[in-house]
Amino acid sequence: FLIPINSVTERNILNNKFKSLNYFTGFWQDIEVIYRQKIFLLNYFEKISGKSLQTKKNYHKTLFHIRRGDYINIGENLSINFYKKALSYCKENIQNFKYDVFTDDIDWVKKESIFNEADNLFSADKAYNNTLETFINMIGYGNYVVGNSTFSLIPAILSEDETTKIVIAEPWFRNKTKDL
Repeated sequence: FLIPINSVTERNILNNKFKSLNYFTGFWQDIEVIYRQKIFLLNYFEKISGKSLQTKKNYHKTLFHIRRGDYINIGENLSINFYKKALSYCKENIQNFKYDVFTDDIDWVKKESIFNEADNLFSADKAYNNTLETFINMIGYGNYVVGNSTFSLIPAILSEDETTKIVIAEPWFRNKTKDL
């Protein structure tokens, strides 16, 4: 049911052994698995990162995740209007609201004036180690605007407690019918 992360190697994928699977199949594609395995996943990420992830390091901040890259090509990128609404919601519903932006399109974020108040802009690098480090750094925020990307939804779930607000796009996919 779950494939250990270290058993899926680049060589396996190149040999077509796991051609239809991504690195994290089993861990990421079923939200109920994430909820059931939350402690296991946090412990695993602590082990590989050497960081304590059980407590919120940025509990007072909101993480905005903006995924555009591959989503532009498949027509699933979210409009600026989604982010305007999310920002408005957060300002109205989160006390002492402050936020960081994680994105794969730093140039677009810098051009959009609504993100001028962000404390930090973090840009994705496609290198494997950087992706893993970025993912681990996303864990521990107080609130999340994840849009429609599991890359930020999973850290949101791992950090979730009774005070966490998680904002997602509805529908998750604009151009596909998926039973989520």
